[in-house]
Amino acid sequence: MLREAMRFDLLLNDKALLVNWLIFAAMLFFVAHNDDVPVGEYAIVGALMFSFGSLAIVAREDKFKTALLICSLPIPRRTVVLGRYLIALISGVGGIALATGITLLPSARILSEGASPLAVLGNGALATGIGLSLILPFTIRFGLVGIMVFLVVMQVLGFLVLMVWRRLDSQVRLKDLFQSAFGWIGEIQAALDPVVFGAAVTLLVLLLLAASYRISARIYERREL
Repeated sequence: MLREAMRFDLLLNDKALLVNWLIFAAMLFFVAHNDDVPVGEYAIVGALMFSFGSLAIVAREDKFKTALLICSLPIPRRTVVLGRYLIALISGVGGIALATGITLLPSARILSEGASPLAVLGNGALATGIGLSLILPFTIRFGLVGIMVFLVVMQVLGFLVLMVWRRLDSQVRLKDLFQSAFGWIGEIQAALDPVVFGAAVTLLVLLLLAASYRISARIYERREL
């Protein structure tokens, strides 16, 4: 059933997904040849672009009324939601792979900074998992509006933080503040074996994704078509 749900979504949205992915691939290629970008950040951006691009499946659902069609099939709604999570995650991995491949081109201006390919892939995958776990429930609940609401809220919060910070006329830089607030993560990382720390972070992201999926599935099951 899961494979059929994913296949159905891909067939209904194949052109939109292909256009999104081609545009993102062109953007990654352009950035790699025009800006000096650290390889870790570059891979994360590629992962997020491709995974978020797959949200077109949900965003187009209201416009073309495909939810009524797919929910008329003998496939549980929870399975439909799970398929969309997997499509987004697989797209993110594809974005990481493409970004990594572009960095190997002789003409690419990507700063390796001594980062191992495994670490780059891992960080990209973790960023994809965290990003999708936050935005997918909004998208499944509100469609395209959900994406816009999520992005606007994040921008407004960031703007308010900067405004308050300037009003306080603080001499402490935001970068130093974040380092102080989250420095304990670095301390834990230094105290643990890299493999153990990586496994713990991966487990936390998987739990976050599982919680996000349960919320999204419950929302979709209660949704009126």
